[in-house]
Amino acid sequence: MINYGDVVKEQFETSSLMNKIERLLLIAYLWEPEVDPLDYKVLIADLWSIPEEDIQQIKRDWEIVVNKVRSGLAHEISGSDTFYLEACTKAADSTKRTKQPFSDIPAKPRAWALKASYMTAAENKLLENMQTIERADDERSLDLLSLVRKRFAPYIGLTEAELAERFGLGRSKSLCARITRRILGVEDDAKIEEFEKAGIKPKTIRLKASGRPKEAMSFPAFDYFEVAEQPFEDSDFNGYLQQRYLFVLYREGVDGLYRMSDVCFWQMPDGDLEEAERCYLQMQANIREGHADVSVRSTENRCCHVRPHGANSRDTRPTPRNGDVVKKCFWLNQGYLQDEIARQLRNT
Repeated sequence: MINYGDVVKEQFETSSLMNKIERLLLIAYLWEPEVDPLDYKVLIADLWSIPEEDIQQIKRDWEIVVNKVRSGLAHEISGSDTFYLEACTKAADSTKRTKQPFSDIPAKPRAWALKASYMTAAENKLLENMQTIERADDERSLDLLSLVRKRFAPYIGLTEAELAERFGLGRSKSLCARITRRILGVEDDAKIEEFEKAGIKPKTIRLKASGRPKEAMSFPAFDYFEVAEQPFEDSDFNGYLQQRYLFVLYREGVDGLYRMSDVCFWQMPDGDLEEAERCYLQMQANIREGHADVSVRSTENRCCHVRPHGANSRDTRPTPRNGDVVKKCFWLNQGYLQDEIARQLRNT
């Protein structure tokens, strides 16, 4: 648990957190349905410490949380603030609040936690090989965003075709993704260790000269039966929104060509998840009432909407009540993306 009154007096290197996680016995087993727990196969049993290359990012995450407490903003702490370490909510009752030292506004009780994506990557590293973003000696102290921005800096201003030529790549649907991997120095089929730990997914976005995305951002087509039955908290859509993304931005020039212009990390702020949930519940109601053909328009929701995402009108999926309907997915609105990208770039 984070004691808001005590944590503001600590230094990271000697903090109660570092004392707790200095050396851990990490055990992982293979869960299988209908298997007696005594028969689970143990995959990992190893003494484990935070890798030296991750300390700087975890320190940065710790400082972000503690600085919010020091600024009287413990009530504004969010899991989206950080990459590897988070201050997760920790109370049996979601309405429970506790005092913070520099504000009269009560805050949610929270505990330090290594993010699920981080621990998954840590376990996978013991099971399989992953590639890291190589660092020079003078880059050891850089946090992940600073390292990524430094890697991309030499290529800002180049078009997709110029980048393809620079890296000896031919045209393909995955060209931009392959360019991103070349810039980061990893192979096409390799997992990027730092991204696996932080749960980061690279995403290329083209911006018009005005800064408005050329297209809305789509997610995979959904299953009508799943949307009808699943609460928002358990939905794939919520999972996509909880994901952190590396936006690789290409902006339109006066000549109409798109050139790499910047990079930023983005995850939907907690405050916007309620708006996204409203879009989900509206589509859920449509499906349940036999109107799966009716979408949620971008004018009805500030953050997101629903529209077709199939190859053509014959690319359909079954629905609970009105037969087959063209495949659809949730999309992030262009205007919302424009505002969020501008906000991230201002903050970095």
